[in-house]
Amino acid sequence: MRTVHMLNGNADVDEAARIKQMSDLSCKELGQCAATADSMHAALSHNENSLKHAKEEEAHRPPRDGFERVFRLCSDAMLICRGHGSHILAVNESWERLFGYSGAEIVSRSIAESCIFMNDADCVVVCNAMATETCINDLALEMLNRNGKLRQVFLSCEPLDSARRDSFIIAIRDVTEQRRTEVRVQKQHEQLTHLARVAVLGELSAALAHELNQPLTAILSNAHAAQRFLARDNVDLNEIRDILQDIVDADRRAGDVIHSLRALFLKGETKLWPLNLNGLITEVLTLARSDLIARKIEVALQLEPNLGVVRGDRVLLQQVLLNLITNACEAMTDDSMALRNLTFVTANGTDGMVQMAISDSGCGIMPGAADRLFESFFTTKMHGLGFGLFISRSIITEHGGRIDAVNNQDGGATFRVSLPAHAQESR
Repeated sequence: MRTVHMLNGNADVDEAARIKQMSDLSCKELGQCAATADSMHAALSHNENSLKHAKEEEAHRPPRDGFERVFRLCSDAMLICRGHGSHILAVNESWERLFGYSGAEIVSRSIAESCIFMNDADCVVVCNAMATETCINDLALEMLNRNGKLRQVFLSCEPLDSARRDSFIIAIRDVTEQRRTEVRVQKQHEQLTHLARVAVLGELSAALAHELNQPLTAILSNAHAAQRFLARDNVDLNEIRDILQDIVDADRRAGDVIHSLRALFLKGETKLWPLNLNGLITEVLTLARSDLIARKIEVALQLEPNLGVVRGDRVLLQQVLLNLITNACEAMTDDSMALRNLTFVTANGTDGMVQMAISDSGCGIMPGAADRLFESFFTTKMHGLGFGLFISRSIITEHGGRIDAVNNQDGGATFRVSLPAHAQESR
């Protein structure tokens, strides 16, 4: 019985040791599992944060399919090129319609090989911009389509990806029709301006005929006088010289009038030259002199002797002055007016403008008409068309100036014209 007891004791000891060993192993394994779980938890947390961050970035980044849709459907011609080598990677449908080439024909070619630039220098500018990673904004160019037709465009170029500048996107906006419309409108405006000029000259036709008749009559009278002097036995050569000089002066005066009329009747492109408004006023008054005399209008000149030079088209500015003089004369047609005065004043403004004012002693501007005075088709005349002042304002505006009108306190109205002073180059 004792021996059995000892065996059972040893068995208990061994069993306890084995249980302790298993317990220690289990604890170790549990520790490793816990560490592994912590690592897995940290990794999962990191992945969750990375995924969240990626989703946030993706939310702020335009989807690739969205860019492709915009690129494909954009009304402007667009193409994607390599920064170095300028090889075309893709073109959109608008590009194919504008230039007449399919994408399969043009992709993998360089921009220079596409033959769409009118001038090789423009192609070099665009290629250099991509090679030097330089952006281009609204560069005005002339391009050719497949049929050789000229297209006027604005070209813009910038990197496709701000981080990677190995590819560029080029947008080309076709403005050919817009330019044609602008040219057409400009021609219509020029025709309208010319018709208004002819209408003013038509109103002055009687005075202009008289202005030409005066020197012609003087020439004829002097020629007859010279013939009488030559018929005498004793010819006074000094008198003949004086007569011939009078003929030359009258002829020159008639020639000046004809030259001015011819310039006013002809249509031509606007030409800007340095002008002195004092001289311009004198020239126009020479044309209108007979009409002013017939209407018994007294002209007063208060011209600044050191007046600044302006840059303008002589004929167009003469037209403005003729319009203003004609309007002033018509404002002083009332027979009850004892005084008919027309005053011209020039001065140098303090704002870099040269000023000219034309004042009359007429009936003034009608109430309510001041705000509409320069509108087209607006007129206070019974037979007026309403173009004179409208065109005058257009001409002055094209010259960078301004025109307005006010009533005088003592009666009549004053039209004021301001034009930018022209800075002459020192020699």
